[in-house]
Amino acid sequence: MLGAKIYECRKKNGMSQEMLAEKLNVARQTVSNWETGETSPNPEQLKMLSNIFNISVDELLDNKSFVNVSSNSSRAREIGFEYKSKRMFNGVPMIHINLGGIVPRRAKGIIAIGDIAVGVIAMGGISAGVVSVGGVSAGLVSLGGLAAGLIVALGGVAVAPIALGGLAIGVIACGGAALGYITNLK
Repeated sequence: MLGAKIYECRKKNGMSQEMLAEKLNVARQTVSNWETGETSPNPEQLKMLSNIFNISVDELLDNKSFVNVSSNSSRAREIGFEYKSKRMFNGVPMIHINLGGIVPRRAKGIIAIGDIAVGVIAMGGISAGVVSVGGVSAGLVSLGGLAAGLIVALGGVAVAPIALGGLAIGVIACGGAALGYITNLK
């Protein structure tokens, strides 16, 4: 599998075995042995191959757990990182991390970390979950610039039964400007 990937990348980049061998400072036969699966490159050589082919080592090894997402356009290159755990709970990954690039990336998992995140524990620019942390955050317990919680919210603007923040709105509210039944506890 690795040998086939090296062969595919070498051909895609218009290189002969000799050219690739020269860049790696190895014999042409070494490249041939990798491509036929007789031997494999060492970790340092894998890093060099990933740089030469401009792909991640995970992509080179065909590791489906890690995906380095990249797309080329005439204006800009978008690079992001995504990880989804193989372990699932009711069809939802236990961990989903999806970050980076120009376009906001969504993460949905038991633990979700992304530009937009939804999960039991969610962290991101915009997040929703039982425990939620983010710029704009909603959940049972929320922490963020703008936080809305069903139980507790902490943030610049916090709205919840128990709210703490610059502007706090809740049954129990504490903050610079507090609106609630019980305000600014002393």
